[in-house]
Amino acid sequence: MALDRYALRKVFSAVVGIGLVAVGLVIGLVIWRPATEAADTPSERSAPDQIQVWTCAMHPQIRSPRPGLCPICHMQLVPVQTGPIQGQAPNALALSQTALRLMDVEVMPVRRMWAARQVRMFGKVEYDQTRLATVSARVPGRLERVYVQYVGAQIRQDQPLFELYSPMLIAAQEELLQASQARKEIVSSNLDLMRNTANLILGAARQRLRLWGLSDEQIAQIVSSGQVMDRVAIVAPICGTVIELNAFEGIYVQEGSILYRIADLSVLWVMLDAYESDLVWLRTGQKATVELADGAVGRFEGTVAFIDPVLDQGTRTAKVRLVVPNPDGALRVHAFVRAVVESALDVAGNVVDPNAAAEPPLVIPASAALLLGDRAVVYVKAAGSEMPTFEGRYVELGPRAGDLYVVKAGLSEGELVVVKGGFMIDSELQIQARPSMMGR
Repeated sequence: MALDRYALRKVFSAVVGIGLVAVGLVIGLVIWRPATEAADTPSERSAPDQIQVWTCAMHPQIRSPRPGLCPICHMQLVPVQTGPIQGQAPNALALSQTALRLMDVEVMPVRRMWAARQVRMFGKVEYDQTRLATVSARVPGRLERVYVQYVGAQIRQDQPLFELYSPMLIAAQEELLQASQARKEIVSSNLDLMRNTANLILGAARQRLRLWGLSDEQIAQIVSSGQVMDRVAIVAPICGTVIELNAFEGIYVQEGSILYRIADLSVLWVMLDAYESDLVWLRTGQKATVELADGAVGRFEGTVAFIDPVLDQGTRTAKVRLVVPNPDGALRVHAFVRAVVESALDVAGNVVDPNAAAEPPLVIPASAALLLGDRAVVYVKAAGSEMPTFEGRYVELGPRAGDLYVVKAGLSEGELVVVKGGFMIDSELQIQARPSMMGR
């Protein structure tokens, strides 16, 4: 009985030992075999020209021919492929749809359109100096009656403003009547000299009254009635608004005394301050959009009529004058405004008239250009590729206009350029030890 127990114990120990050896062999195969097979994959055997390189995800400048730790951050190095896909340019990157979504890559086509540079200015509304009229006393006299008696009154052309009594006007009317009567008496004369002299005297009498403020209708009325008007009504020369009044009944005025100032407010000037650096984008004839500083009223359209050739030494700005129609009177004189002028640019960066130019330039969004000092890189989506492929390209850019760049060379109309994710693509090329367009 004791021998049987001893034999069973020896058999059990042998079985356990064999089992432990078998388990050890299985574990060794599991640990050793994947590494051996990974080093002998068909992709590596079929691509002997691709060198295995190990790099750090945080420091892609680290390159090692074998695995290990990053000497900077001590992270585990990861393997990358240094060679491109067969048939692919060295600076091109093919991405899967998943990688495309993760990198959030967006593309837009290269277009032909006018790139507009916006120039923003501030200023205020002023009177149109060509639409102002001054009514003054052309002869000394007394104001017998005043019809327009307050500032802000709306008047029409030829509307009576006041009545003036003046001995000089009475004497001039008498001379007119005498000249008219003399001409009638010698109209049948056979002497041309006398007729011509009478006509000259009559014309001079008319012209004198005209210069002293009488209208042609008033002069004709004096001649037809044959009577002198002791009080002469002086009329408004233009339609508009009274902005200054110095006329009061009963006062005596001297020659040259200013009695009224009238402004036509249907068209106004907007005087703006333009910075010295913005003057190159401004031209007379350009259209401008004007709005009040408080934004209370809608927008107004104006035209650049004048650019001051002299800069203000203190502010380094120049005055820019806009002519703005104001038919409903919404713009008020001396109101603060802001204005925007859009300047269309050609390939050379010159300001052009879009209606007169032959063809607009090629433009790309400003976010598509990766600037490298005097160079620029754009990633272009390759056409006809099975996988989304992006290739770096150096381009020559013109001036920037807002959110657009004018393209001088390097791109064609319709090509798709990366407008979002360009830095991600370039970083991926660096991580893969591929030629980086920005690292050259």
